[in-house]
Amino acid sequence: MHSVLEWNDLRFFLAIYRMRTLAGAGRSLGVEHTTVGRRLAAMERALGATLFVRTPGGLLPTESAATGGWSAYAAKGYVAVRGIPVPITDLTKHDVVAFNDSLSNAPGAQWLEAHGKTANIVLRSGSIPAAWNAALGGLGIVIAPCFLAEREDAMLRLTPEVLCSRDIALVVHPDLARVARVRVVIDFFVERFKRDAGILSGAVGEPRASLGH
Repeated sequence: MHSVLEWNDLRFFLAIYRMRTLAGAGRSLGVEHTTVGRRLAAMERALGATLFVRTPGGLLPTESAATGGWSAYAAKGYVAVRGIPVPITDLTKHDVVAFNDSLSNAPGAQWLEAHGKTANIVLRSGSIPAAWNAALGGLGIVIAPCFLAEREDAMLRLTPEVLCSRDIALVVHPDLARVARVRVVIDFFVERFKRDAGILSGAVGEPRASLGH
């Protein structure tokens, strides 16, 4: 059984995730980059998984540290009549299903706050599934989690871009993490997160912005 990470480990993980380099993470934490490297190696040994890969652009998270991606979607009927915004940040003359204040911190809501000021907001929903269903019914464009569209052929992804994202975290009390039956559930979810990381991140599959299917 793998070891349980402690809070201090998570501090190092988040610093690497945000800064993308050991040196940058070290500066943000006030430690040497070699210390960050040792802590990362220890975390990967404890989890039995590689958390970051080295690329020309810095350290990038692997599937074990995937995020949940959001993109723009609309029903085929809406696209047939209104077309696709080009670029996707220009929502002028487009109807948009947005979110109310209860979801103001959601990635889709924050993206719309930055890019949707010229859109015609036809609905502000306090529920992501309700917003998705409204768009599915042809009400307008929605910025939604990519995994919702994985098996929904009636919806078109309007851009290959992942417009925004949020870290996916499984939180459990350290004492409970050592309980066998709880560990079984944790391991199940971790395995599913790894297996479906591409779907969750929005990186799997080509956008279906076509009416030919």
